[in-house]
Amino acid sequence: MKKRFFGFLTWSHRWIGMTIGLVMVYLAVTGAGQAFRWQLEPVAYADLLTAPACERLPLDTLLAEAREAHPGGAAESLRFHPAGGETASVRFSDRGTVYVNPCSSTVTGEQAAFGGFFGTLEYVHRMMFFSDFKLWSGISTLIAFVFLVIGGIVLWWPRSWREARRSLKIDNRLKGMAFLLNLHKTFGLYAFTVLLVVTFFGNAMAFDWVKQGVYWATGSDMPMNGGRTGDGTGKEPAAEAKPALALEDIWSKAEPRLDGPRDVTIRLPRRAGDAVQMSVIEASAPHARARSEIVLDGSTGEVKRYTPYAKTSLGNKVYNWGVAIHTGQAFGVVGALTVFTAALAIPVLAYSGIASWLRRRRSRRALLSRAPSSPVASEAR
Repeated sequence: MKKRFFGFLTWSHRWIGMTIGLVMVYLAVTGAGQAFRWQLEPVAYADLLTAPACERLPLDTLLAEAREAHPGGAAESLRFHPAGGETASVRFSDRGTVYVNPCSSTVTGEQAAFGGFFGTLEYVHRMMFFSDFKLWSGISTLIAFVFLVIGGIVLWWPRSWREARRSLKIDNRLKGMAFLLNLHKTFGLYAFTVLLVVTFFGNAMAFDWVKQGVYWATGSDMPMNGGRTGDGTGKEPAAEAKPALALEDIWSKAEPRLDGPRDVTIRLPRRAGDAVQMSVIEASAPHARARSEIVLDGSTGEVKRYTPYAKTSLGNKVYNWGVAIHTGQAFGVVGALTVFTAALAIPVLAYSGIASWLRRRRSRRALLSRAPSSPVASEAR
């Protein structure tokens, strides 16, 4: 039974690696290209994204300028940085984003959701040219997670500590197929932990049931409506329209409750006087996905709910940590470099795995061609 199991695991690891594994190479290479996105984007698009430190103009002024520059869609959210140094941005319903200088209210430019180099790379990475891109990428990473990542470590598992130590380094004395196998095992071992996290949370981003599993395993309730205010049905509760307070006034009510806000996204209310929800990265946030939530009355500015990231559920913390690692937003440059290196290990694993199998196949054929013929075979000839 054990022999059959390992035989099946070896067979599946090999053939899934040479089929679906090629999709993983594609995802790894396009993903590696985005590992340093958050460090490089402000440099590559300095005119679009950066602004001098100054006394910011009112949020309502910035929003009005963005709406004037983009009359074709409804404004959905406004993002700004209280400390300055970056432009404010307004996201519209047609997925376009307008960037506004917070010092002068000058529009610095506009970009589609998947525009620019990194936006295009994300579009390609997520295979959004397929109508069911989540299904394609999700199934691929799910199968790879089981048979390539977990299956690979089961097949590698050493019989002794000496054998394990040999797997920790590449032996340059080896040649041919032995060197390729050593390369395959060593790279796979070092990349295993990162690939395990990156692959799993890639699935959690693609499939709701995987994400739900994270919350279930941590004993946490999963947000039912993506954090929107309302009854969870996607519709705002019916109510009489109230006079809306200016966004700047609402922000002045929210800011004292927050711990050094660095990055603020305001989800714009659909109707005048509706509640205003803000997603905030505070000074204590461990990564760019660690957002606190604050909801204020749109007509009075009264704080209705404030949930610091530190007080969110364990499931929310685990999920957002995983996504931050997956996207290279955790642990700064070191985290991005780790994800980049692990992603590029996948093409090396694909090459060494396929090359070693081809060499083994050629060796077997050569041995068979040189083997003496059996008496039965001779009589047949």
